[in-house]
Amino acid sequence: MKTIFICDDQPEMMERFKERHKDQYEIRAFNCITDLRRAIWECKKKPDLVLLDLFWARENVDPSVKEQADSSLKHFQAEAEGLVNKINMAYMPNGKEALAALRKEYSANQLPIMIYSKTGQLLLGQDDLRIMADLDAGWLMKEQYNINRDIESIMIEHHIEGARSLSKRKPKNFYWSVFFAALGALIGYFLNAFLP
Repeated sequence: MKTIFICDDQPEMMERFKERHKDQYEIRAFNCITDLRRAIWECKKKPDLVLLDLFWARENVDPSVKEQADSSLKHFQAEAEGLVNKINMAYMPNGKEALAALRKEYSANQLPIMIYSKTGQLLLGQDDLRIMADLDAGWLMKEQYNINRDIESIMIEHHIEGARSLSKRKPKNFYWSVFFAALGALIGYFLNAFLP
């Protein structure tokens, strides 16, 4: 059984992850980086994957600042859910059909494809995301990395190299690209919401 180490400052998130995947993986949970690093250093066989939470609560932060951030995040999540239905009434994800058609003609190592969208990964359902992962599509967020062009280039080159090296179906980096794309959207949202 493959081993996953997960490190998060929210124990309930780790418990839910462990519950969902307890039949698939051996999972060890850590609530601080020091313990995670020690466990990795001490184990003879390194874990197959390490999952790291990105945002951790700051120490000694004014409680009102944390409350404002939590409130903004909840507002963002609720608003995003409501927007999906409205957007689906006005727009159609044609790129999904184009991807499927291109994959019938070309494999991923013949033709690397990234979905270039500003909000697509936030609006598509899990089934659509899974289909796109099976079709070896990466994600690149429109206008999210324009502050630093190098980040966008790194993501493009990483996807091209990964797609070109596929000789048979392997686990995808698709969900990582979705994660980074969604992270870019969240950062953009918060920058727009809190900066004048």
